[in-house]
Amino acid sequence: MVFLFGLQDSGINCLINCLMGFEFESKTTPFAVYKFVQSLFIFSFFMVNSAVINPDFDLDKQINVLTLYVAACGAFSFVSLAMMLCFSYKEQEKQEIRSVRQEKRKELIEEFNMK
Repeated sequence: MVFLFGLQDSGINCLINCLMGFEFESKTTPFAVYKFVQSLFIFSFFMVNSAVINPDFDLDKQINVLTLYVAACGAFSFVSLAMMLCFSYKEQEKQEIRSVRQEKRKELIEEFNMK
């Protein structure tokens, strides 16, 4: 279960970082806002999680509350990912992409030759 969570988390982080890197002109502001909002949500989820895990509950009630918590987190995740389908993304022309790739290759070759 933990492996699958880590796999899902890394995949979502890669997707979000790629979207922020290509969609915005500024290269620092989107990442700063993302990390700020992510920290706020982590704080809020830890607060909710500490309220959900209550040692006074019997085992059946604890399982029901945790199931509801996991279902709510999953529903929030699916809604958040589905919202990404509503946005219009920037399109790059193929020629522009090729020229950027060629420039990066030249830079890498020059760096390698300098060493």
